[in-house]
Amino acid sequence: MPISHYFLLTALAFIFTNPAVASTCSAESGKYRVVLLELYTSQGCDSCPPADQWFSKLPRRGYTPHQVLALAFHVDYWNYLGWKDPYAQAQFSTRQRDASRRNQARVVYTPQLLLDGADYRRGLFGDDLGQRINAGNAPGAQISMRVDTRDAQPRLRAKISTVADSAQAYVAIYENNLVTEVAAGRKPRQTLASRFCRA
Repeated sequence: MPISHYFLLTALAFIFTNPAVASTCSAESGKYRVVLLELYTSQGCDSCPPADQWFSKLPRRGYTPHQVLALAFHVDYWNYLGWKDPYAQAQFSTRQRDASRRNQARVVYTPQLLLDGADYRRGLFGDDLGQRINAGNAPGAQISMRVDTRDAQPRLRAKISTVADSAQAYVAIYENNLVTEVAAGRKPRQTLASRFCRA
């Protein structure tokens, strides 16, 4: 998915994490664009716990939703091994395969990180996530949004101004910090997930 596709999604991150929104039901994008970081993982994947832990500690390292929108997508193709991941969804596996085709990759795997839709691999002795986020935070679009609750069915209204020749907008609702205790497998652990729906 081209970077321009992420404008509205990352603006929603600002809306639903901004305390002022509760009283005003409106928000505007900030000066800088929010980077999208996706983790494709599964509770049935033996090599995923270190990536899950690294991912879950990002807020403590100062990577807030105002800089980077971090979403964990639990794929379902590991469920056949016997442990059914309660957060796994077929649409997440499809999303990962679509990204793989766009990036001309031959395989899908877990854990996999995508930064603004491109494969991101951390270094052995550290990562350059901070530098990559700063590079991706360049202004790209101005977005203003308002939730209209006057009708029985709430409506989201948005105004988008972008310098891109062509851009698409995606509206997404997600919830974060979903935690499951995994008592089986090699080692008991906690996993975090995001629930994601595209409208």
